[in-house]
Amino acid sequence: MNAPGPRPHFTLHRLSARQVKVTLAAALLVGLVSSGFQLLFDIRNELSQRQTNVAQVMDMLNEPATQAAYALDEQLAARVVSGLLLYQPIWRAEIYDNYGRRMAAQERPRQGEPPGVISALLPDGDEVLVQPLFGPREREPVGEMRVMVDGTLLAHSIINRAWVVFGTGLVRNFALALILAVVFYYTLTRPLLALIDQIGRMDPLRPEDTRIEIPRRHSRDEFGLLARQINAILAAGADHLADRHHEMHQRETSEARFRDFASAASDWFWERDADHALTYSSYPSQPSPEREYERLLASEAVERDPLWRAHRNILTARKPFRDFRFRVSSSAGDSHYSLSGVPVFDETGGFRGYRGAGTDISHRVAVAAEAEQGRKLLHSVLESIPAPISVKDVEGRYLLVNRGIRDAFEAEAADIVGRHISELPLAGLAPDARAAFVEFSNAQEAEMLRTGNAVLNRERTYARADGTARTTLE
Repeated sequence: MNAPGPRPHFTLHRLSARQVKVTLAAALLVGLVSSGFQLLFDIRNELSQRQTNVAQVMDMLNEPATQAAYALDEQLAARVVSGLLLYQPIWRAEIYDNYGRRMAAQERPRQGEPPGVISALLPDGDEVLVQPLFGPREREPVGEMRVMVDGTLLAHSIINRAWVVFGTGLVRNFALALILAVVFYYTLTRPLLALIDQIGRMDPLRPEDTRIEIPRRHSRDEFGLLARQINAILAAGADHLADRHHEMHQRETSEARFRDFASAASDWFWERDADHALTYSSYPSQPSPEREYERLLASEAVERDPLWRAHRNILTARKPFRDFRFRVSSSAGDSHYSLSGVPVFDETGGFRGYRGAGTDISHRVAVAAEAEQGRKLLHSVLESIPAPISVKDVEGRYLLVNRGIRDAFEAEAADIVGRHISELPLAGLAPDARAAFVEFSNAQEAEMLRTGNAVLNRERTYARADGTARTTLE
């Protein structure tokens, strides 16, 4: 039995610790982003509210300011300016008459400049608001009232708001991350560590004696499913160990069957080393054709043979080859053989040679030669017959034509074989006779396929391209 592994304990590399870091980072990031959006929203609202309040203050003092400008009363104008400065955002106020003469002006000290980050989010410079003053008769202009809004005051207000927003957001999200980390540890990491401890105590050589206990309160979730799957694997492992002897017997039987199939598919087996020297051959008699193959492979005369040259290139590239044929000449005649082989490599990838099988194909070559001779004889007989003769498949495509067909169509055999009569140019026929010729041929072939009887002694006359008429008996 394997010694149990070290008991799991909490480290910074545990899943729970990594989950704490990821959750904390995500919570802080979300808090910063949400606080930033909230700060932008507050700035927008503050700007809008400030403009509204300043406009309301100016509307409230519009009437005394108008009276001061209309009556050119500088003392009243000075009291109106002092009233405007009572509103904290206004740091400077002025009243002018309709001649552009300043009747009263007053200002108070401003606060320091805010940080550059906050200033970038606010409008540039101080905001100047101008309100025209109209007299009692037909809205006659009598002057104007000007105020300057302190932008630094708004910036400092936003800074204080930002500290509150970001501070509370970070604290809230940090606390949420810690709560989630604790929940993850007790609901995920702790039961997982318990499963790992049980797996570390397993005996892989006796899986039938080991069973994983499902953690408490986890029988229906993923941990219960994992424990049941591990128990199923252990049961399968026990079955596997029990069936090993049977599997080995099946493997031996399969190997014997493969050897029988290989023997039936080929005549002998062979092996060659990295220098292509024969190291093993099961050829039943001597001399083995492998020796002649080895001699030809090393011969310089085969360099003139493209097949041998291509075969040498395959061997040099250490690629598999199949059905390479060569001939062995002797006093008893020529024998033909076929070799197939695959390259063999060791554990490090080093080339060890080739291994394959060989087959005596002398009978097959002889049969093919006889068939070729018969084909040539048939071709010569058909060529000697002056009548048009052709062979077609069931789809009406030409398989074989003689000289009579070629002369009638004025086309070469390569242009006719494999094509239907409707696909041929029929240059030997008159243009107006070609459609009828094709229709007659198709009808005749359809009748033969339908009845299964030969069509004999049917006379057909058609016009040739040179203007003459030709009559055939089919």
